Amino acid sequence: VGDPGVTVGILDTGVDYAPPDLAPTIWSNAGESGEGRESNGVADDANGYVDDFEGWNPPGNNDNVYGGSHGTEVAGMIGATGNDAQGVSGANWDVKMMVVSRGSITESNDVQAYTYPLVMRRLYNQTGGNKGAFVVATNQFELDRDEVLHLTEAMIAVGRRMDWQREVGRGPVVDKHC
Repeated sequence: VGDPGVTVGILDTGVDYAPPDLAPTIWSNAGESGEGRESNGVADDANGYVDDFEGWNPPGNNDNVYGGSHGTEVAGMIGATGNDAQGVSGANWDVKMMVVSRGSITESNDVQAYTYPLVMRRLYNQTGGNKGAFVVATNQFELDRDEVLHLTEAMIAVGRRMDWQREVGRGPVVDKHC
């Protein structure tokens, strides 16, 4: 069930990678892996995020996305491996799950959390799939109507800025402090 080339963003308080049903479906950034690139202090894939091998944690400005019981439950429902006589089965057994630990619920954290999967999808599109991730969806965390409208406006502004930067030859650089 599913396609391992498809990535879903899990935006929550983090995910516990230990359950055997989750470990095989957790996404990692191939552009930040191998030869010590996981922790070399450089955005090797030129996405503007330094050492984002495991995903992204906007409040920590790092890839520490471990923990969070709610995020683990969400990840299990979305992509826990099935038909293996262990634990639970998710809706999509072969999907890769990109973890973004948004921290506390603030407008800034929410915008930054949604920006990371957007940047990775755009990088995927710009490089013909050689970098980034084929992110097709993210989970929705609790926002009221006004927060959704404001977040949508902010994401449109981020997208326009990224388009402008690409047009003037600055590449997929992102201001992560929206």
